[in-house]
Amino acid sequence: MISIIKKKISKSLYVQFFLDGKCVQRSTKLGDTPKNREFIKNKIIPSLELKIARGEINTKKQDKSFKFFADKYLKSKDSLKSFSQVYTMVENQIMPYFKGRDIDTIKRYEIKELAETKLEKATPKRVRMILNVIASIIDIAIDYEIIANNVARNIALPKHTKKEFEPFSQDEVNMILENSEGWFQTF
Repeated sequence: MISIIKKKISKSLYVQFFLDGKCVQRSTKLGDTPKNREFIKNKIIPSLELKIARGEINTKKQDKSFKFFADKYLKSKDSLKSFSQVYTMVENQIMPYFKGRDIDTIKRYEIKELAETKLEKATPKRVRMILNVIASIIDIAIDYEIIANNVARNIALPKHTKKEFEPFSQDEVNMILENSEGWFQTF
């Protein structure tokens, strides 16, 4: 049975019900007026009863850890031929940055900093792949209604400049030529 209650401190009306042996109180955010009591009785309570009957409401706390959603992502990819690469990317490239964090505490600037750090050693294509995996993990949290928007989407990577690569300086070339003989010197 669902009942309407008014707490002494609050000005809002609450609905109270028992679920899984626990008393649950939820605010309606409506003031205590006859009109609001009638609305709760005719609209909110029937809707709430239907949700309870369908199992849409539970008292268990949802795991919000990044690892929980990363594991869900990996489970969805375990049939891919490239699963070992995806698994390695998640475990070695992504998890060290978000280990022990709740997914709803991750900020956009943190993901941008991760991308900039990765660009120092990886190609832009590889960094984009990492960002796409992070975005996919966060999409799962959106599906679970933990967060509303994906902070990893539409992150612009800084310009990646191609480094001029000179394998040997002029002094090193001269030293190699001086210390080589025959076909190796010609090479």
